[in-house]
Amino acid sequence: MQNIKNIVSVFVFFYVSIVLAQKTDPFERFKIAEDSLSEIGKQILQAEDYEVKKINSDKLLNAFRILLDDEKSMDYEFALLTNVSKIISDDKKVRLITWMLPLEDGSFHYLGFAQLRKEKKNPYQYVELFDKSAEIKKATTKVLTPEEWWGTLYYAIITSKYKRKNYYTLLGYDANGLTIQKKIIDCLQIGNDRQITFGAPVFISEKKTEHRVFFQYAKDISMSLRFNKKKKMIVFDHLVPQKSSLEGMYEFYGPDFSYDAYQWKKGKWKYVKDIDARNEDANEGNKSKKVERKVFTPK
Repeated sequence: MQNIKNIVSVFVFFYVSIVLAQKTDPFERFKIAEDSLSEIGKQILQAEDYEVKKINSDKLLNAFRILLDDEKSMDYEFALLTNVSKIISDDKKVRLITWMLPLEDGSFHYLGFAQLRKEKKNPYQYVELFDKSAEIKKATTKVLTPEEWWGTLYYAIITSKYKRKNYYTLLGYDANGLTIQKKIIDCLQIGNDRQITFGAPVFISEKKTEHRVFFQYAKDISMSLRFNKKKKMIVFDHLVPQKSSLEGMYEFYGPDFSYDAYQWKKGKWKYVKDIDARNEDANEGNKSKKVERKVFTPK
């Protein structure tokens, strides 16, 4: 009986402490939650047993469902959650929170949320993202909703504007499977009804227009995909197979030390071949240089 009284006393003290702290610190509830969530986040990737990973991912998911209901959460960094990606647009209007759950077969499932800041007559809102990438066909030509999201761990968001319309271009990573990994360029848009969609016909290459761009390459290889803000270019490694006979077999693809890009022009990302990405600051303003294409040779 005494133990129950002690537990109740501790709970009451803990609750009152939070209430009082929130009067002076609006982020106190997030700080308290973050301490526990940081360990939960680590277990999603580090635990040996899949069930333990899944349980911890569910805990994190349910915690975010509660925490993100408070619009102040959009201004809290959650810096201790090192296994969770948090990116926010330059205009501070959009934030994406994503993480990945390793599955038993070596593939990965992605979870996440998108937050939209309150502005003018539009209230703050957030939506949960549901990874349906395993079911989506012809993903390069489709507009997707949060309920049929192509699951990705986002690491960069590029804010662009054309004719008073905002475009949020996303750079993401997909660990994918045992032999192939992917990087992805996608586009998030907010409709007049404040509904979020992913994908738009804004990626223009030499022969086609795509709603999103995929790069597939060998599991043990690194690929660079980054945004050069000064040049308004998304710069990336040119990927090739180890041998020409392996074309289309992406587990044998890697960089050939040349670079291509997408450059923002009049509301579109236009493909630019063979750019000089070496020492970009020093080459700022220089014309692109022709680079010899080579067959990728793994180390």
